[in-house]
Amino acid sequence: MARMVRKKKDLRELVSSKQNIIILAGAGISVSCGIPDFRSATGIYNNLDIAELGVGEAQEVFSIETFNDDPSIFYKCASNLFRTYEPSDTHRFVKWLEDEGRLLRIYTQNIDGLEHAAGVSKSKICQPHGSLETATCTTCGKRYSKADIAVRARTGIVPRCSRPKKNKKAKVMPTTKRKSSRLAGRQRGPQQPDDGLEIDLHCCGVLKPDIVFM
Repeated sequence: MARMVRKKKDLRELVSSKQNIIILAGAGISVSCGIPDFRSATGIYNNLDIAELGVGEAQEVFSIETFNDDPSIFYKCASNLFRTYEPSDTHRFVKWLEDEGRLLRIYTQNIDGLEHAAGVSKSKICQPHGSLETATCTTCGKRYSKADIAVRARTGIVPRCSRPKKNKKAKVMPTTKRKSSRLAGRQRGPQQPDDGLEIDLHCCGVLKPDIVFM
């Protein structure tokens, strides 16, 4: 029979004789950290201006079709998710269970990675919805960490892949030179590339967080 527990002391007593504990976690354990859920009155979906974003409904922001068509929509709406958050007491309690040798697994639908930030071993965490801790280039498959893309993502800018393309070169326009007195007052023609200056082209593919889109 299920038992309602309201105090930390009672919770510790309840689990003190248990082993192989499985935890099913949802968005609620991260709300106190400052991360909004999706469907409550103050959640993400109810605070989007869908008309401004150009989507039919809020859920389309997390649609893979929308992301492939225009990834800037996702990054504008999810910019706050890339901030740094501290784990809650619940996350730290999960860590305590592991330290006590009582945690078998935590299954979490959250993508914030706060279980791992609290110190829970990755082998104990199952994230069926993926995680914002990593991202992958949609063009070349190069993996990036959250730290690699956070600066751009926090400002709503689409992060792109910095991997150089192999065997590709691009001509670079030379810096503008000061006009000579002989050319003063005359319209100059288009600049020509400097044959001696080349740089590597980068992949520049869109970086997609390793989360499950609809």
